[in-house]
Amino acid sequence: MKPLIDQGIKAVLFDNDGTLVDTKALLLETFHQVLPRVLPNSTFSEQQLVHGIGKPLEEQLHEFTSDEACYEQLLNEYRIVTNQLLESMVRKFSGMDQLLDALHKRGVALAVVTSKREQPCRVGLRKCGIEHFFNFVVSPDNYVYTKPDARPVLHACELLNVAAHQAVFVGDSPYDMMSGAGAGVTTVAVTWGISPRAQIEEMSQPDYWCDSVADLSALLLGAGDTAHE
Repeated sequence: MKPLIDQGIKAVLFDNDGTLVDTKALLLETFHQVLPRVLPNSTFSEQQLVHGIGKPLEEQLHEFTSDEACYEQLLNEYRIVTNQLLESMVRKFSGMDQLLDALHKRGVALAVVTSKREQPCRVGLRKCGIEHFFNFVVSPDNYVYTKPDARPVLHACELLNVAAHQAVFVGDSPYDMMSGAGAGVTTVAVTWGISPRAQIEEMSQPDYWCDSVADLSALLLGAGDTAHE
């Protein structure tokens, strides 16, 4: 198969958490610190904790409680703890910087489409040394609609001045895949992130699957430009 950029692809959109940067340990540690304080009589499995990741934080946290006062406390404490831990716990995925550099050198436009607020998203990207590759970050801070709605992906395409059929959306959650499919872009699910593959398969139908950054590089650019892990 010809690499996607040789099939008319001009832009690649990326989810942030679990796709560009490794934040799983950060997210779980934040939940482990905050939930026992706010909801001391409740216990949650790791599967429950990661189930809503990919949606805006406010929607995720509403899954843990219907009590509005508890929700507000949960939201406030989650943001505080995340900000405290972010720079020390965020990690880059091996080979991601090489892949982004290769795409950039081939003239491919790049943007982030995230359900995370823009400032912590940029902090993580900067810590991993990859913020400068992206023309835009589409987030709930600067665009009203959020994944799994298709409009954030379409908005990113508009910002990059490409048609949907000229774009790829890479993500690690079913909400990424649903958003991309609704927008009419090519969707690529990665399995190195936060959402279990079974959850992605149950809720969405990605066009492609990649198990490593090297796989993604080969899909996008061809084997000759594969990022090394």
